[in-house]
Amino acid sequence: MENDTLTLTEDNAPNDIEETEREVEPPSEESASEFSPPEEGASEEFPPLDYEKMAQEDLKTLKAKFPPCRQMTHIGELQNPLRYAALRDLGLSPEEAYLATNYPRLAAFTKDNRGHLSSAVPKGAAGDGMSAADLSMARDLFGDLSDSELVSLYRRATGRGR
Repeated sequence: MENDTLTLTEDNAPNDIEETEREVEPPSEESASEFSPPEEGASEEFPPLDYEKMAQEDLKTLKAKFPPCRQMTHIGELQNPLRYAALRDLGLSPEEAYLATNYPRLAAFTKDNRGHLSSAVPKGAAGDGMSAADLSMARDLFGDLSDSELVSLYRRATGRGR
């Protein structure tokens, strides 16, 4: 096969294709009602939301949990109310949305809770930092140096000099 393309000519054109115009029928009432909005008074899957009522409930919750919110009179007084509303629409609770929106500002209100972080070795007890095993190995390597000279050399090598 030298040429894989097919060229239509009058000789090889299909005869069963009819070129007629079809009329488009308008949709029936049944099919139109499937896509139309529900009539007033009809039961809907979800009741309409009262955003003002939800905002007041959220504000009441936030006032109870967060001291900076106690002076607010409306949820729109938040630092970033649009982000808060978007997070609430995504399904976050009022507390989660508030914390996600205002975390950097709230960090100033938190107390320093690093008291549980302490060293296992008290500050003045570090000593020279050279263990007995290290000192024994250093004696084997540098037999002509005294212990104080070995400790001094160790401090200079490790950067723990006084």
